Amino acid sequence: MPTSGLSRPERALTRLWLASRASDLEPVPRPADSADQRLPGPDPMDVLVVGGGASSGWGVRTHELGFTGALARRLRGATQRGVVIRAAIDVELTTARAPEVIRATRTRFDELRIAVLGITEVLTQSSVANWRAEIEAVLDALEPTARRPSVLVGIQPISSIRCTAAGCRTGSTGRWPR
Repeated sequence: MPTSGLSRPERALTRLWLASRASDLEPVPRPADSADQRLPGPDPMDVLVVGGGASSGWGVRTHELGFTGALARRLRGATQRGVVIRAAIDVELTTARAPEVIRATRTRFDELRIAVLGITEVLTQSSVANWRAEIEAVLDALEPTARRPSVLVGIQPISSIRCTAAGCRTGSTGRWPR
């Protein structure tokens, strides 16, 4: 059965190391507001976003500047319709827990369902077999149809996350901009 390439003890050590580095993330800006977004326009499109990682707004102070805000603006521009995004965003959301969250938050009125998952499993070196089973459960919970598509957002390259190289610092001052 395929694995991440690490043994179980190595994966456990990776998880412990990540937990020990949690304080490095404290200075990183994160939104404190609701990730839900509403943009006016005719015949508003109802969108459900469930996720962690990139959808949680790391690096910005409001969700309007983060994933859900950018998504709402792009959808309105592309469709010339209003947009109502309901978001179930949790920085600690795992792929294993996502189907439960999707089922609890989805409605029959959703025109689009989006899941932003996977970075937690990459960082904790989840096995490929577990990942595959969990993603299949997520896709089942999203219930995509021809009239209501679902999107599973890919995992960004780890190298794009500044916190992985030398702590969570940026710029010549070694601090996050305020």
